[in-house]
Amino acid sequence: MKSNPSYNNKPSINYIILSPSKDLASSANINRISCFQIGLGNLGYKCTVNKIYSRFLDIKGFSRLGIIICYLKIIFPFIKSKRGDYFIFYGESPFGVLFKYFRTKVKIIVERNEYSSYIINQHPLSNNYIRYVKRFESSLQHIDGFITCSEALKKYYINYLNPLTECKILPLIVDLKLFNMLEKDKKVQNYIAYCGNFDNNKDGIPILIDAFKEIVVDFSEIKLFLIGGGEFKQEQILHQKIIDLGLGEKVIFTGKISHEQIPNLLGNAKLLTLARPSNKQAEGGIPSKIGEYLACGVPFVVTKVGELDRFLRDEENCYMAEPNSVEDFAKKMKQALNDKNSEIIAQNGRITAKQFGIENQTQLLIQFLLEI
Repeated sequence: MKSNPSYNNKPSINYIILSPSKDLASSANINRISCFQIGLGNLGYKCTVNKIYSRFLDIKGFSRLGIIICYLKIIFPFIKSKRGDYFIFYGESPFGVLFKYFRTKVKIIVERNEYSSYIINQHPLSNNYIRYVKRFESSLQHIDGFITCSEALKKYYINYLNPLTECKILPLIVDLKLFNMLEKDKKVQNYIAYCGNFDNNKDGIPILIDAFKEIVVDFSEIKLFLIGGGEFKQEQILHQKIIDLGLGEKVIFTGKISHEQIPNLLGNAKLLTLARPSNKQAEGGIPSKIGEYLACGVPFVVTKVGELDRFLRDEENCYMAEPNSVEDFAKKMKQALNDKNSEIIAQNGRITAKQFGIENQTQLLIQFLLEI
Protein backbone atom coordinates (compact mmCIF):
# COMPACT_ATOMS: atom_id res chain seq x y z
CA MET A 1 0.00 0.00 0.00
CA LYS A 2 1.30 3.48 -0.86
CA SER A 3 2.22 5.73 2.01
CA ASN A 4 0.32 8.99 1.92
CA PRO A 5 0.79 11.98 4.25
CA SER A 6 -2.80 13.12 3.61
CA TYR A 7 -4.22 10.45 5.94
CA ASN A 8 -4.80 13.01 8.70
CA ASN A 9 -6.90 15.21 6.41
CA LYS A 10 -9.30 12.46 5.38
CA PRO A 11 -11.71 10.24 7.28
CA SER A 12 -10.53 6.74 8.12
CA ILE A 13 -12.36 3.66 6.88
CA ASN A 14 -12.59 0.77 9.32
CA TYR A 15 -13.81 -2.65 8.24
CA ILE A 16 -15.20 -4.98 10.90
CA ILE A 17 -15.61 -8.62 9.84
CA LEU A 18 -16.98 -11.21 12.25
CA SER A 19 -16.40 -14.92 11.85
CA PRO A 20 -16.71 -18.06 13.99
CA SER A 21 -13.36 -19.30 12.68
CA LYS A 22 -10.15 -18.01 11.13
CA ASP A 23 -10.75 -20.12 8.03
CA LEU A 24 -14.06 -18.44 7.24
CA ALA A 25 -12.50 -15.01 7.59
CA SER A 26 -9.61 -15.72 5.22
CA SER A 27 -11.53 -16.50 2.04
CA ALA A 28 -13.47 -14.55 -0.57
CA ASN A 29 -14.75 -12.04 1.99
CA ILE A 30 -11.27 -11.04 3.11
CA ASN A 31 -9.98 -10.99 -0.48
CA ARG A 32 -12.74 -8.52 -1.39
CA ILE A 33 -12.02 -6.32 1.61
CA SER A 34 -8.26 -6.48 0.98
CA CYS A 35 -8.78 -5.19 -2.56
CA PHE A 36 -10.73 -2.21 -1.23
CA GLN A 37 -8.05 -1.66 1.41
CA ILE A 38 -5.40 -1.45 -1.32
CA GLY A 39 -7.51 0.93 -3.38
CA LEU A 40 -8.33 3.18 -0.42
CA GLY A 41 -4.65 3.36 0.53
CA ASN A 42 -3.76 4.36 -3.01
CA LEU A 43 -6.26 7.21 -2.77
CA GLY A 44 -4.77 8.46 0.47
CA TYR A 45 -7.28 6.99 2.93
CA LYS A 46 -6.28 5.08 6.03
CA CYS A 47 -8.13 1.77 5.98
CA THR A 48 -7.94 -0.83 8.74
CA VAL A 49 -9.45 -4.31 8.72
CA ASN A 50 -10.50 -5.73 12.09
CA LYS A 51 -10.97 -9.50 11.83
CA ILE A 52 -12.90 -10.65 14.88
CA TYR A 53 -12.92 -14.40 15.42
CA SER A 54 -15.29 -15.86 17.99
CA ARG A 55 -15.87 -19.57 18.36
CA PHE A 56 -19.01 -18.69 20.28
CA LEU A 57 -20.77 -17.59 17.09
CA ASP A 58 -21.88 -20.56 15.03
CA ILE A 59 -24.99 -21.65 13.17
CA LYS A 60 -25.36 -24.66 15.50
CA GLY A 61 -24.90 -22.79 18.73
CA PHE A 62 -24.82 -19.29 20.06
CA SER A 63 -23.99 -17.71 23.41
CA ARG A 64 -24.26 -14.32 25.00
CA LEU A 65 -20.66 -14.71 26.07
CA GLY A 66 -19.68 -14.66 22.39
CA ILE A 67 -21.48 -11.37 21.87
CA ILE A 68 -19.84 -9.82 24.94
CA ILE A 69 -16.38 -10.88 23.76
CA CYS A 70 -17.03 -9.44 20.30
CA TYR A 71 -18.31 -6.17 21.77
CA LEU A 72 -15.14 -5.82 23.82
CA LYS A 73 -12.98 -6.43 20.75
CA ILE A 74 -14.52 -3.62 18.71
CA ILE A 75 -15.15 -1.01 21.39
CA PHE A 76 -11.54 0.19 21.21
CA PRO A 77 -11.56 1.00 17.44
CA PHE A 78 -14.75 3.02 18.02
CA ILE A 79 -13.24 4.95 20.91
CA LYS A 80 -10.03 5.54 18.99
CA SER A 81 -11.86 6.85 15.90
CA LYS A 82 -12.31 10.54 15.12
CA ARG A 83 -15.52 12.30 14.20
CA GLY A 84 -16.54 11.60 10.60
CA ASP A 85 -14.73 8.27 10.26
CA TYR A 86 -16.47 5.34 8.58
CA PHE A 87 -17.11 1.87 10.01
CA ILE A 88 -18.11 -0.80 7.51
CA PHE A 89 -19.52 -3.93 9.17
CA TYR A 90 -19.16 -6.87 6.82
CA GLY A 91 -21.79 -9.62 7.07
CA GLU A 92 -24.28 -10.31 9.83
CA SER A 93 -23.21 -8.73 13.10
CA PRO A 94 -24.88 -8.27 16.51
CA PHE A 95 -23.66 -4.74 17.13
CA GLY A 96 -26.92 -2.79 16.79
CA VAL A 97 -26.46 -1.08 20.17
CA LEU A 98 -23.10 0.25 19.00
CA PHE A 99 -24.68 1.46 15.78
CA LYS A 100 -27.05 3.66 17.77
CA TYR A 101 -24.52 4.79 20.36
CA PHE A 102 -21.64 5.75 18.06
CA ARG A 103 -23.64 6.95 15.07
CA THR A 104 -23.41 10.55 16.30
CA LYS A 105 -19.62 10.31 16.00
CA VAL A 106 -18.97 8.07 12.98
CA LYS A 107 -20.78 6.89 9.86
CA ILE A 108 -22.06 3.31 10.11
CA ILE A 109 -22.16 1.21 6.94
CA VAL A 110 -23.20 -2.43 6.64
CA GLU A 111 -22.12 -4.63 3.73
CA ARG A 112 -24.05 -7.85 3.20
CA ASN A 113 -23.65 -9.96 0.06
CA GLU A 114 -25.96 -12.88 0.86
CA TYR A 115 -29.51 -13.38 2.04
CA SER A 116 -30.06 -13.84 5.76
CA SER A 117 -28.62 -17.10 7.12
CA TYR A 118 -31.98 -18.66 7.96
CA ILE A 119 -33.06 -18.27 4.32
CA ILE A 120 -30.05 -19.81 2.54
CA ASN A 121 -28.58 -22.25 5.09
CA GLN A 122 -29.22 -25.91 4.46
CA HIS A 123 -28.57 -26.88 8.08
CA PRO A 124 -31.13 -26.23 10.83
CA LEU A 125 -30.32 -23.08 12.79
CA SER A 126 -30.69 -22.84 16.53
CA ASN A 127 -33.42 -20.56 17.86
CA ASN A 128 -30.73 -18.45 19.51
CA TYR A 129 -28.96 -17.96 16.20
CA ILE A 130 -32.17 -17.03 14.41
CA ARG A 131 -32.83 -14.43 17.11
CA TYR A 132 -29.27 -13.20 16.57
CA VAL A 133 -29.93 -12.74 12.83
CA LYS A 134 -33.26 -11.06 13.53
CA ARG A 135 -31.47 -8.58 15.82
CA PHE A 136 -29.04 -7.87 13.01
CA GLU A 137 -31.91 -7.19 10.62
CA SER A 138 -33.61 -4.84 13.08
CA SER A 139 -30.32 -3.00 13.67
CA LEU A 140 -30.28 -1.98 9.99
CA GLN A 141 -32.71 0.78 10.96
CA HIS A 142 -29.78 2.55 12.63
CA ILE A 143 -27.16 2.68 9.88
CA ASP A 144 -26.12 5.41 7.45
CA GLY A 145 -25.41 3.31 4.37
CA PHE A 146 -25.80 -0.20 2.99
CA ILE A 147 -23.58 -1.98 0.43
CA THR A 148 -24.46 -5.17 -1.41
CA CYS A 149 -23.58 -6.97 -4.65
CA SER A 150 -26.90 -7.40 -6.46
CA GLU A 151 -30.27 -5.84 -7.16
CA ALA A 152 -31.98 -8.88 -5.63
CA LEU A 153 -30.23 -8.36 -2.28
CA LYS A 154 -30.87 -4.63 -2.36
CA LYS A 155 -34.57 -5.33 -2.89
CA TYR A 156 -34.55 -7.78 0.02
CA TYR A 157 -32.64 -5.71 2.59
CA ILE A 158 -34.28 -2.41 1.74
CA ASN A 159 -37.30 -3.67 3.69
CA TYR A 160 -35.20 -3.49 6.88
CA LEU A 161 -33.54 -0.13 6.20
CA ASN A 162 -34.59 3.33 7.21
CA PRO A 163 -36.13 4.98 4.12
CA LEU A 164 -33.37 7.62 4.21
CA THR A 165 -30.53 5.08 4.18
CA GLU A 166 -28.42 5.17 1.02
CA CYS A 167 -27.68 1.88 -0.83
CA LYS A 168 -24.86 0.98 -3.20
CA ILE A 169 -24.35 -2.09 -5.40
CA LEU A 170 -20.72 -3.13 -5.92
CA PRO A 171 -20.85 -6.55 -7.65
CA LEU A 172 -17.17 -7.48 -7.88
CA ILE A 173 -13.67 -6.24 -7.24
CA VAL A 174 -10.47 -7.88 -8.46
CA ASP A 175 -6.78 -7.06 -8.24
CA LEU A 176 -5.93 -6.99 -11.95
CA LYS A 177 -2.21 -6.60 -11.26
CA LEU A 178 -2.05 -10.14 -9.87
CA PHE A 179 -3.37 -11.47 -13.16
CA ASN A 180 -1.31 -9.20 -15.44
CA MET A 181 1.83 -11.02 -14.32
CA LEU A 182 0.66 -14.51 -15.27
CA GLU A 183 3.35 -16.88 -16.44
CA LYS A 184 1.97 -19.44 -18.85
CA ASP A 185 3.51 -22.89 -18.41
CA LYS A 186 2.76 -24.98 -21.49
CA LYS A 187 3.85 -28.15 -19.69
CA VAL A 188 0.97 -28.04 -17.20
CA GLN A 189 -1.91 -26.56 -19.16
CA ASN A 190 -3.90 -29.74 -19.81
CA TYR A 191 -6.42 -29.32 -16.99
CA ILE A 192 -9.81 -27.86 -16.18
CA ALA A 193 -10.10 -25.97 -12.90
CA TYR A 194 -12.63 -24.97 -10.28
CA CYS A 195 -11.72 -22.76 -7.33
CA GLY A 196 -13.82 -22.22 -4.22
CA ASN A 197 -15.58 -23.77 -1.25
CA PHE A 198 -16.85 -27.34 -1.44
CA ASP A 199 -19.53 -27.07 1.27
CA ASN A 200 -23.34 -26.94 0.94
CA ASN A 201 -23.16 -27.67 -2.81
CA LYS A 202 -23.38 -23.90 -3.39
CA ASP A 203 -21.08 -24.17 -6.43
CA GLY A 204 -22.44 -27.42 -7.88
CA ILE A 205 -19.26 -29.49 -7.65
CA PRO A 206 -21.18 -32.80 -8.05
CA ILE A 207 -22.62 -31.44 -11.31
CA LEU A 208 -19.13 -30.45 -12.44
CA ILE A 209 -17.74 -33.91 -11.67
CA ASP A 210 -20.56 -35.62 -13.58
CA ALA A 211 -20.01 -33.28 -16.53
CA PHE A 212 -16.27 -33.96 -16.42
CA LYS A 213 -17.04 -37.67 -16.73
CA GLU A 214 -18.62 -36.84 -20.11
CA ILE A 215 -15.61 -34.72 -21.13
CA VAL A 216 -12.93 -37.38 -20.63
CA VAL A 217 -14.59 -39.51 -23.31
CA ASP A 218 -13.26 -37.07 -25.93
CA PHE A 219 -10.36 -35.57 -23.95
CA SER A 220 -8.73 -38.59 -22.37
CA GLU A 221 -5.59 -36.79 -21.14
CA ILE A 222 -7.26 -33.85 -19.45
CA LYS A 223 -7.54 -33.57 -15.67
CA LEU A 224 -9.83 -31.70 -13.29
CA PHE A 225 -8.28 -29.57 -10.54
CA LEU A 226 -10.53 -28.86 -7.56
CA ILE A 227 -8.87 -25.92 -5.84
CA GLY A 228 -9.96 -25.15 -2.29
CA GLY A 229 -11.63 -27.30 0.34
CA GLY A 230 -14.49 -27.84 2.71
CA GLU A 231 -15.62 -29.85 5.66
CA PHE A 232 -14.05 -33.31 5.97
CA LYS A 233 -17.39 -35.10 5.50
CA GLN A 234 -18.17 -33.18 2.32
CA GLU A 235 -14.75 -33.87 0.84
CA GLN A 236 -15.16 -37.59 1.61
CA ILE A 237 -18.47 -37.61 -0.28
CA LEU A 238 -16.80 -36.03 -3.30
CA HIS A 239 -13.86 -38.45 -3.14
CA GLN A 240 -16.26 -41.40 -3.10
CA LYS A 241 -18.22 -40.01 -6.04
CA ILE A 242 -15.01 -39.67 -8.04
CA ILE A 243 -14.03 -43.26 -7.25
CA ASP A 244 -17.50 -44.54 -8.19
CA LEU A 245 -17.23 -42.77 -11.57
CA GLY A 246 -13.78 -44.23 -12.24
CA LEU A 247 -12.11 -40.80 -12.22
CA GLY A 248 -9.71 -41.43 -9.37
CA GLU A 249 -6.53 -40.48 -11.23
CA LYS A 250 -8.08 -37.66 -13.22
CA VAL A 251 -9.39 -35.44 -10.43
CA ILE A 252 -6.81 -33.57 -8.34
CA PHE A 253 -7.67 -32.04 -4.96
CA THR A 254 -5.13 -29.27 -4.44
CA GLY A 255 -6.31 -28.38 -0.94
CA LYS A 256 -6.50 -24.80 0.25
CA ILE A 257 -3.74 -22.67 -1.23
CA SER A 258 -2.66 -19.08 -0.71
CA HIS A 259 -4.37 -16.33 -2.67
CA GLU A 260 -1.02 -15.40 -4.21
CA GLN A 261 -0.86 -18.82 -5.90
CA ILE A 262 -4.35 -18.58 -7.39
CA PRO A 263 -3.54 -16.48 -10.50
CA ASN A 264 -0.98 -18.89 -11.95
CA LEU A 265 -3.02 -21.98 -11.09
CA LEU A 266 -6.14 -20.55 -12.75
CA GLY A 267 -4.24 -18.84 -15.56
CA ASN A 268 -2.58 -22.05 -16.73
CA ALA A 269 -5.82 -24.00 -17.04
CA LYS A 270 -7.41 -24.81 -20.37
CA LEU A 271 -10.82 -24.05 -18.95
CA LEU A 272 -12.31 -22.64 -15.74
CA THR A 273 -15.67 -23.74 -14.41
CA LEU A 274 -18.49 -22.81 -12.04
CA ALA A 275 -21.54 -25.10 -12.13
CA ARG A 276 -23.49 -23.16 -9.49
CA PRO A 277 -27.04 -24.57 -9.20
CA SER A 278 -30.13 -22.40 -9.23
CA ASN A 279 -31.10 -21.75 -5.61
CA LYS A 280 -31.74 -18.89 -3.20
CA GLN A 281 -28.04 -18.25 -2.61
CA ALA A 282 -27.31 -18.05 -6.32
CA GLU A 283 -30.31 -15.76 -6.83
CA GLY A 284 -28.76 -13.00 -4.73
CA GLY A 285 -25.02 -13.59 -4.66
CA ILE A 286 -22.33 -12.71 -7.17
CA PRO A 287 -19.43 -15.20 -6.86
CA SER A 288 -16.22 -13.26 -6.30
CA LYS A 289 -14.31 -15.88 -8.28
CA ILE A 290 -16.02 -14.61 -11.45
CA GLY A 291 -13.88 -11.47 -11.31
CA GLU A 292 -10.76 -13.63 -11.12
CA TYR A 293 -11.96 -15.93 -13.89
CA LEU A 294 -12.48 -12.91 -16.14
CA ALA A 295 -9.09 -11.43 -15.27
CA CYS A 296 -7.24 -14.66 -16.11
CA GLY A 297 -7.84 -14.46 -19.83
CA VAL A 298 -8.86 -18.14 -19.79
CA PRO A 299 -12.17 -19.42 -21.24
CA PHE A 300 -14.68 -20.37 -18.57
CA VAL A 301 -18.06 -22.03 -18.31
CA VAL A 302 -20.60 -20.70 -15.81
CA THR A 303 -24.26 -21.38 -15.18
CA LYS A 304 -26.83 -18.72 -15.95
CA VAL A 305 -27.94 -17.94 -12.39
CA GLY A 306 -28.75 -14.82 -10.44
CA GLU A 307 -27.62 -11.59 -12.07
CA LEU A 308 -24.50 -12.85 -13.84
CA ASP A 309 -26.06 -12.05 -17.20
CA ARG A 310 -25.84 -8.35 -16.30
CA PHE A 311 -22.20 -8.44 -17.42
CA LEU A 312 -21.64 -11.94 -18.84
CA ARG A 313 -22.73 -12.94 -22.33
CA ASP A 314 -22.66 -16.48 -23.74
CA GLU A 315 -20.03 -16.88 -26.47
CA GLU A 316 -19.02 -13.25 -26.02
CA ASN A 317 -16.95 -13.17 -22.82
CA CYS A 318 -17.77 -16.62 -21.38
CA TYR A 319 -19.76 -19.79 -22.02
CA MET A 320 -23.08 -19.95 -20.17
CA ALA A 321 -24.87 -23.21 -19.39
CA GLU A 322 -28.32 -23.83 -17.99
CA PRO A 323 -28.19 -24.47 -14.24
CA ASN A 324 -28.84 -27.90 -12.66
CA SER A 325 -28.09 -29.70 -15.93
CA VAL A 326 -25.11 -32.06 -16.23
CA GLU A 327 -25.82 -32.47 -19.94
CA ASP A 328 -25.82 -28.76 -20.76
CA PHE A 329 -22.76 -28.05 -18.62
CA ALA A 330 -20.84 -30.86 -20.33
CA LYS A 331 -22.01 -29.56 -23.72
CA LYS A 332 -20.68 -26.06 -22.96
CA MET A 333 -17.39 -27.45 -21.67
CA LYS A 334 -16.90 -29.40 -24.90
CA GLN A 335 -17.82 -26.33 -26.93
CA ALA A 336 -15.27 -24.20 -25.09
CA LEU A 337 -12.51 -26.79 -25.48
CA ASN A 338 -13.18 -27.16 -29.23
CA ASP A 339 -14.01 -23.54 -30.11
CA LYS A 340 -11.43 -21.86 -32.34
CA ASN A 341 -12.69 -18.53 -31.03
CA SER A 342 -12.20 -19.43 -27.37
CA GLU A 343 -9.10 -17.25 -27.06
CA ILE A 344 -11.02 -14.21 -28.37
CA ILE A 345 -13.81 -14.91 -25.88
CA ALA A 346 -11.26 -15.20 -23.08
CA GLN A 347 -9.68 -11.89 -24.01
CA ASN A 348 -13.11 -10.28 -24.08
CA GLY A 349 -13.40 -11.52 -20.53
CA ARG A 350 -10.25 -9.62 -19.58
CA ILE A 351 -11.75 -6.47 -21.06
CA THR A 352 -14.89 -7.01 -18.98
CA ALA A 353 -12.74 -7.48 -15.86
CA LYS A 354 -11.34 -3.95 -16.16
CA GLN A 355 -14.56 -2.38 -14.89
CA PHE A 356 -14.14 -4.42 -11.70
CA GLY A 357 -10.53 -3.42 -11.11
CA ILE A 358 -9.49 -1.98 -7.75
CA GLU A 359 -9.19 1.60 -8.99
CA ASN A 360 -12.66 1.76 -10.56
CA GLN A 361 -14.49 0.01 -7.74
CA THR A 362 -12.74 1.97 -4.99
CA GLN A 363 -13.64 5.24 -6.68
CA LEU A 364 -17.29 4.13 -6.63
CA LEU A 365 -17.00 3.20 -2.95
CA ILE A 366 -15.48 6.55 -1.96
CA GLN A 367 -18.04 8.48 -3.96
CA PHE A 368 -20.79 6.60 -2.14
CA LEU A 369 -19.26 7.15 1.31
CA LEU A 370 -18.73 10.86 0.78
CA GLU A 371 -22.32 11.32 -0.41
CA ILE A 372 -23.78 9.81 2.79
